[in-house]
Amino acid sequence: MNAALCFFCKAGMVDVALELYRSRRELGISPSKWVYNHLMTALCRNGSVEEVCQVLEESLQEGYFPGKQAFSILANMLCREQKLNKLHELLEGARERAVKPTTAVLARCITTLCKQGELEKAWSIRHIFGGGDVELSRYSFVYTGLIRAFISLGKVDVLPELIIQMQESGHTPTRNLYLAVVGSLCEMGKFEEVLGLLNKQLELLNKKSDIKESDMRTFYNYFIDGAAHVKRLEMAMEVFSRMERSGVKATLDTKIILLRGYLKSGRISNAMDFFSHIGREREPNTKLYNIFIAGLCEAEHVEIALESWKEMKGKGMVPSLQCYEELVLALCSARDYDTVIKVLEDFWETGRPISAFICNVLLLHTLKGKELLRAWVDYKKAEGSRGGIAGLRLSLGEIIVAFSGGIRMKGDLNNVEEDIEKSFPVDIYTYNMLLRGLSMAGRMDCACNLFSRIQKKGYQPNLWTYDIMVHGFCKQRNRKEAESWISEMYRNGYLPTMYTMKKFNNTG
Repeated sequence: MNAALCFFCKAGMVDVALELYRSRRELGISPSKWVYNHLMTALCRNGSVEEVCQVLEESLQEGYFPGKQAFSILANMLCREQKLNKLHELLEGARERAVKPTTAVLARCITTLCKQGELEKAWSIRHIFGGGDVELSRYSFVYTGLIRAFISLGKVDVLPELIIQMQESGHTPTRNLYLAVVGSLCEMGKFEEVLGLLNKQLELLNKKSDIKESDMRTFYNYFIDGAAHVKRLEMAMEVFSRMERSGVKATLDTKIILLRGYLKSGRISNAMDFFSHIGREREPNTKLYNIFIAGLCEAEHVEIALESWKEMKGKGMVPSLQCYEELVLALCSARDYDTVIKVLEDFWETGRPISAFICNVLLLHTLKGKELLRAWVDYKKAEGSRGGIAGLRLSLGEIIVAFSGGIRMKGDLNNVEEDIEKSFPVDIYTYNMLLRGLSMAGRMDCACNLFSRIQKKGYQPNLWTYDIMVHGFCKQRNRKEAESWISEMYRNGYLPTMYTMKKFNNTG
């Protein structure tokens, strides 16, 4: 019977093998180690997670431990399915029996445990199995997993040692990993450790025979960027000063990193002074202006951004799409819709197609009130007296008008939807705006139809799509329908926002 069980497993007849195994006591079968190995391997390949865990438990009770191949396949499946308790049990069993898993399997286990926050277990694996450190050093993702796990738990003291070990093992940490390490050290106030790590990095670099100034600059930039990203500008400036004292020339990219840091930290006067300082050294180019203007918009200093935008255009430069997007967003947020129309007029002159982002921002603010519509009507009157409006401008204006009023009228939804799709790039956020407009107008029947069309067109509803639907039915005090949509949210991995849940709980 043992031979029959093995045959069914090898032949891919897993269900038959499992049924025969479950009847082992009635049939008087005592499965051998090979049966357990074949059955667990077959169940893993079949994706039968619960069954393989049960067979593993029974195998251990019988005193049988998985063989090398079965162990590897089983460990990989437990990692993939994130069955951490069973994985830990399997590794403990290997340790007790002095079984040495393959290095690739150990590396996968460490990475999985790190991702799930089981740092102590992951860290211990390096030392439980003799010689693991040397062999595990072949895999860069082991270091990456450990470093990111230590960062997530706020245990940063070990980070400099790990990132140096990683390089000594022949791996090159990515820019993002450097930013994460430097940023987390700065956030914990470990400034001496940051400078110590920088010195060690430079020492390692100086040992190379073909060292270039650009290599040195890259490391300095990583450290400046890491500190600036978490708004530790004093640390960033200290590294910048060391860079200059060492004779490594700072490029425009280095200075842009610092400029972004000032803007992100809300230190606008410092940012303006630094921008002027760069301008005295060299004429600011399009890239520098774009970054400065976008950063000012994000920091909600739209008046200064507008002045810089005008200055940039006065020098014959064409702002980037992102620059226009940030200006439109900031001006809409400040409810300066007349200036929004002027910026859009300038954007049209560049000949670029309107982006989905700009379209979505305008639709959102059309829903918020009539001021954008009023600004458009005023613009249309002024342009009409000068000879009319053509092309894209008229299309956008028609969308604003239709979206302001048409969505509340019984028969116009399909026309509005078609006009938007015809004239502008759309995404799920565009459809969310349409759904929100219908919800605000109390047209939930149309919202349900639109939701169905969204899916048929291949768009994936997100958290806000579902939340708008739930909120709309709550406004109509239709608790049963709202509850049905909440269940649909749960099935798709989303939770309603607190505001919507409060609305739902108050629905009778």
